Amino acid sequence: MERGLADAFTAAVEEVLGEIGLEVALAVSPELTVLESDSGAGFIATVGIVGDARGSLLIRMDRQTAGNIVAAMYRSLGLENPEPDEISEAAIAEVANQICGRAVTILSRSGLACDITPPAVISGTDLTSSLPGTLDLERRHVHGSFGTLQVFLGLGN
Repeated sequence: MERGLADAFTAAVEEVLGEIGLEVALAVSPELTVLESDSGAGFIATVGIVGDARGSLLIRMDRQTAGNIVAAMYRSLGLENPEPDEISEAAIAEVANQICGRAVTILSRSGLACDITPPAVISGTDLTSSLPGTLDLERRHVHGSFGTLQVFLGLGN
């Protein structure tokens, strides 16, 4: 994958999570086309990328991590923290939307014209997903006191 594309998404993750008060550490992981599953409940948020670059951004997290991110979002807005069992899929979708939107803004500065599709969120247990038709895949683990995100950027032709 072209470094500029992957770096734009990495920067977007750091910026968006930082803006809601979360410190992050990134780790590049071996390339895989299947997201690992676990036995706990979790979420997969996905946003499509269209234009000069085409593909998908998938962000996978467990329920605890999602709750911590949503709580940080609420705090950053001066709102009362939600109850742990009231995690909003809409808030998780908004995080994915902000990350992908920020990345395409960064890419536009280097001359790539991209847009994003509306986010989708899937929740459940033993979640797995794949990125069929992906020619190039970048995988990052994002760690912090909030938990761990698995971030996949898959680009097609």
